[in-house]
Amino acid sequence: MIFTEWMHDARVIRLNGTHVSPAIRKWLGDSIGRYEGDTLVVDTTNFRRDTHNLDSGERLHVVERFHARRPRHAAVSRHHRLDGSPEPT
Repeated sequence: MIFTEWMHDARVIRLNGTHVSPAIRKWLGDSIGRYEGDTLVVDTTNFRRDTHNLDSGERLHVVERFHARRPRHAAVSRHHRLDGSPEPT
């Protein structure tokens, strides 16, 4: 679970699962995590239409990578794209 300071949102990341049906939309999306070595990769889709992150709504697709650098410190990278748009090179 990731707990953010803004609005006290709690985001549950299910490990090694599959995304729920695209008909089910959530404010924070549907997050699935998996480990690649010592990096947690989180794939999030199924945002609500009225999610206003980058004016993207339900087409938003976010991939995050969390890598523990040392105890209590992590490096995080995020990649945002709209479903249907080309993958970055």
